[in-house]
Amino acid sequence: MKKTILLLLTLFFSNENLVSQASEIPKSKKIDYLRAFKTNLFQSYKLNFQNVFSATLFKRYYINTNLPNFENLNGMYLQKGYGSMTSVLYQVRLRNIYFSFEPNLVKRNNLALYLPKKTNSFSKLNDVPINNKEPLSRLTNVGFEFNLKNISFGKGNWSSWWGPGIHNSLVLSNNSEGITKNFLIYSGILNKSLAKYKIKYELSDAIRNSLGANFYTSTVFFDLQYKLLKLGFSNTLLSGGDPELKWNKENVINAQFNYNIGKDLDFFNSYYIMYVNERTGLEFFIELAYLKNKYSKINQKIYPGHNRASNIGLRKKGAFNSNFIIYGFEYTKLANSLYHNLTPSPNWFDDVRYDFMSYKGRRWSSHSGTDSDDFLLFFGYQNKFTSIIYGINYERHGINYNFPPEVKIESRFDINLHINKISFNIKYENEYFEHYGFVDNNLNVWNETFEKGSIQRTNTFLFSIIYKLISI
Repeated sequence: MKKTILLLLTLFFSNENLVSQASEIPKSKKIDYLRAFKTNLFQSYKLNFQNVFSATLFKRYYINTNLPNFENLNGMYLQKGYGSMTSVLYQVRLRNIYFSFEPNLVKRNNLALYLPKKTNSFSKLNDVPINNKEPLSRLTNVGFEFNLKNISFGKGNWSSWWGPGIHNSLVLSNNSEGITKNFLIYSGILNKSLAKYKIKYELSDAIRNSLGANFYTSTVFFDLQYKLLKLGFSNTLLSGGDPELKWNKENVINAQFNYNIGKDLDFFNSYYIMYVNERTGLEFFIELAYLKNKYSKINQKIYPGHNRASNIGLRKKGAFNSNFIIYGFEYTKLANSLYHNLTPSPNWFDDVRYDFMSYKGRRWSSHSGTDSDDFLLFFGYQNKFTSIIYGINYERHGINYNFPPEVKIESRFDINLHINKISFNIKYENEYFEHYGFVDNNLNVWNETFEKGSIQRTNTFLFSIIYKLISI
């Protein structure tokens, strides 16, 4: 049976040319709650999409005064300057088959930007300019999905989100453009208990790293919902990336499901538990992730948890005797182990073979990146048609890598208005950096001085219009 399953997976996921490698699709897990921090309208259309055909216009205008800014927007890149982005998302559903595609047109007026240079894993942060010139026109959001009772499968470059967070995910977020992936999903309900579950396997197409080699990401996801609790587990394999190693999809599948082959490769496991009470509007969660490679097994009993990352948070809708007031917080910790100077410790996202866990210059998981922590506090007003949310974000990079670490303080407003077939969104962020690029040292801290380039200030404004052109 095991060999049969591996053979079927290999035959399905080894078809490299099923869909062309195009740019990726906006897709995430929640649109009805806290739209302010996850403007991913595609999934709301897709999940509720029962029409035969629809076309949706996206028109965006932006102004950015300094650093590239914003996170969790499907790889949207707002360079210093101003410009606009226009696209039309086409969706088709024929019985059990769904597919989509989106032509894009970008107009940019870029201004010169001179910054201290970041290297290695810190070069993949969202505040670092991307060197590759973005094409002015392209075809994105290409994918298909076939559904048959409890099983669905397909291929596409839709961005995804996994886990309970709304600001960070330890495994998979929509911070980068989506990676073209093959997927197979089985969902159902456990007898008697009425617990809903979903099992999903994803395998990416080959991703080229800076060494000129191909690497792959593959993940098994398991989600379970029972009454007020949601539980999740994921097992991710990152493999390949070595110019001297011949590696393909068949190797990935065998390693994912065969311990003897995969025991020396790079896995990480994530677990979450989330409490959701729709009656009171309360949600809180904890997510823990553990790296599994040759370093993580060393001295684990002496230095427990030296390979751990965490994300915790709370959200409340309906506060101060109002059904429309919301507030919450989220804290993500990816700092190097406290024992990193005592025992070899794995460092999150710090492997050049996988481009430091990035795709097209941005991380596909937690945007705060290597050796970081990130705290978000937010509150606001939200009803069915309108939301006004304010958030403040405190983020550090290189906590153990350098003293002082980079420190970013960010305040943000997000305003949404929905009228029939049209939606408006305004995003504004004011960003303040100290010790940018790690140019400051100990003496700067004690003398309260800063080196050139250490202080960075950025204001970013993004106005979006989403209009349903056709729906039949």
